[in-house]
Amino acid sequence: WVRVCISTVAGVVLLLGLLGGGVVRAENGNLMSIDRGTNPVEEVQLGVELVRPVQSRDEFFTFTLPRGPATITIETTLVTREGGESCDIDLFLKRGMKPSMYDADGLDITSDNPFVMEESNAEAGDYYLRYHVFYGDCHEIRFRIDTSLGCDC
Repeated sequence: WVRVCISTVAGVVLLLGLLGGGVVRAENGNLMSIDRGTNPVEEVQLGVELVRPVQSRDEFFTFTLPRGPATITIETTLVTREGGESCDIDLFLKRGMKPSMYDADGLDITSDNPFVMEESNAEAGDYYLRYHVFYGDCHEIRFRIDTSLGCDC
């Protein structure tokens, strides 16, 4: 069975097809992303440092920004496997849904370690992070998400 729902909101057409648990998203007739649900999303708390082993090439996290506008600051440190070479993880941030590498509100693709990403003037809502292993022997991700109210207007 294939279940398809089409809705129009402010000229944006969203095509949601549930194919074995997957979600297809399109805007203006262009395919934007496909989420087959293979990567679980872990909820994280603001202001708490997390230490996670790198278990797959893509990992997803979510958090709620209770008020806005605010600046979201994500501090990340990568730990390389013992005896391994360096590693690089790219970060993608999106409000309201999982980001893809081509559809994100904010991103950090530098090879710095540690690195800090800031997203200014963020509105309240649910945000999703995607860590994508670009290369190397990444063993562990250490990160912390903080916010500060106000904007850099």
